[in-house]
Amino acid sequence: MKASRRFAFALLILCLLAAGMLASCKGIIAPKEPVINEEQARGFLNTANEYMNAKPPQPARANDFFKSAIDSNYKLLPAHLGYQDSFFAYYSPDAPAQAKQKDAMLAMYEKFVKRYPADPMFQFLYGRMLDKLGKRREAVPYFKEAVRLDKTYYPAHAALAKFYEEVDKSMGLAGDERVTAEKYRTIQELRSAIAADPANIALHREYQDAMLAAESGKAKYIEPGTVMKEYEQRLQQARGTADEPRYLYLHGRLLGQMRSLEDARTEFEHAANLNPKFPWSYDGLGTYYILKAQEPGTSQKDADDYVNKAMQMYEKAVRLDNKLVTTKLKLAELYLNVSALRQGEAGEILARAAGQALTPEEQDKIKSLRDEAYHLGGECKARISELLADQPQNPEVLLLTATFQYADGSYFLAKQTAAAGLALIKEKPPIDPETGEKMEAKLTGIMRDSDIFAKRLAGNGADEVPPQFFFEPEFRARMQSDDANLRANMIETLVKFYVRVLQIRDSLNEKMLADYEQMQKTAVVLMGEALSDKADNVRLAAVQAVRALQVEPFCEEIGKILIDANEPEEMRHEAALALGEMRSAKAVEPLIEGLKDESQPVREYSIKALRDLAVQTFGYDYAAAPEKRNAAIEKIKKWWEENKAAYQVPK
Repeated sequence: MKASRRFAFALLILCLLAAGMLASCKGIIAPKEPVINEEQARGFLNTANEYMNAKPPQPARANDFFKSAIDSNYKLLPAHLGYQDSFFAYYSPDAPAQAKQKDAMLAMYEKFVKRYPADPMFQFLYGRMLDKLGKRREAVPYFKEAVRLDKTYYPAHAALAKFYEEVDKSMGLAGDERVTAEKYRTIQELRSAIAADPANIALHREYQDAMLAAESGKAKYIEPGTVMKEYEQRLQQARGTADEPRYLYLHGRLLGQMRSLEDARTEFEHAANLNPKFPWSYDGLGTYYILKAQEPGTSQKDADDYVNKAMQMYEKAVRLDNKLVTTKLKLAELYLNVSALRQGEAGEILARAAGQALTPEEQDKIKSLRDEAYHLGGECKARISELLADQPQNPEVLLLTATFQYADGSYFLAKQTAAAGLALIKEKPPIDPETGEKMEAKLTGIMRDSDIFAKRLAGNGADEVPPQFFFEPEFRARMQSDDANLRANMIETLVKFYVRVLQIRDSLNEKMLADYEQMQKTAVVLMGEALSDKADNVRLAAVQAVRALQVEPFCEEIGKILIDANEPEEMRHEAALALGEMRSAKAVEPLIEGLKDESQPVREYSIKALRDLAVQTFGYDYAAAPEKRNAAIEKIKKWWEENKAAYQVPK
């Protein structure tokens, strides 16, 4: 019996001890972390924003959806901001229900602050709630705590700037906080964007660049090495997951920028082995090979090999994902640079010949180099066209386009494109000021040099080598110039180009020949359009061009010039000569009208043209009295009416 009592007593003691231990552990067991449903949260957020943007806005309905978004993802900052803003859009302290909601909101943010004391976002949000309730001095400690926890947290800096400006009246402090807020705004916005879309490589790249800019230069307002440590941690967390290739690439990218090239290559190759379809691995390898080609002491043979490998890597990346804007930019720039290099090599062979006859081997080499240069130029244009379609407001795209246009001799287009790029940089400066300054300097240089060459075209334009890759838009831009001499020179340039193609067509490969023949057609169209130019010298140049090329489709336009008494006499002379040389039945009727012209030379050229066309002239004498000329003209007209249906131009 005693033993039984002792056992019962011991059991009671054990139960009491167990209960005490459980009670003592209650305070140290962490509350369960809320479940995050990102997709659901975004859906609620989008619906809330739709109500806020409605006409008129519906903040009360939006408020409910903002709260639902917070319940689905308590870390979603836009949901918290919208929740507060929508509430204060309809809040009235005299309304009991709204006063109750206000107390609930304060309690919620106070709870967040206590539960996540190291998160600057909740410190800021609680302070913001107090600020909106007019408790601005009470809000300041929370803003300051947010900044203490993360000095880059720009919303808290901005809130402090507003407080110092409006309440404390410390304008110096307000200015400092405002500058600091702007300094960190981009970094924090990118962090938030990455948190919402961690798979977005473009966001990571932009964030890395912003951080590197903040770590370097004169300011160094973020400790150097911060971003590298961050991505080392991200990579470690991603080991063994589907995200590992992404962070291998991003870590390798930072290594490459710090010139640890072989370490960077290792990361890129590892990423490619883990996921052969991950395009950024090949972008990284392409950049690695470019940097290797640029290393001091690299032989020309090795440099060429590296460049070719880089091109292959970039091309592979774009094949895997045609939306990689950055890779397309690098690939297009590489095409452009190698194209210029091949043209230069061909020029060196010609220079070494020093006017002597080229050997068959040299001729073949030059043709091969020029064919490759043209092919690469065409590839560059194709990539640039895609980039302009996708990113027309990207200054980097405009800089590359302007550079290519200038290299092509499309000076008018290059100047226009460079001006557009400068305007964009002014409107939205790049994250890194040094990058912005470099781009601005390059675009300004292109504008200046393009303007110099464009002005020279008015003096010796006909001697220039016309652009290849922007032929039509460039000549259209030139023909819109206010300088009539330039426009007239361009007509002469087009004629020389047309004739030159006829001379070299046998030496052109199939692709070049097709492109050049299309340019010839464009040249003819531009000449025809110039026949109606407002300047006499431009129209005269156009008539002479059409005459030289014997372009039949413009018989009617030339005929109108011939019979227009307001046209200068020289113009009408040229028109008569041109019609005679076109060998077209369409020329006959305007030439008959030309026999009535007051100018004897015009009548002379008209009758000569009609005789060349085997039209019966019935003894017409351009120097005879008007009565005799008119009588002969009537006979010619009658003959033409009777015979034009069966008329054939003599061969």
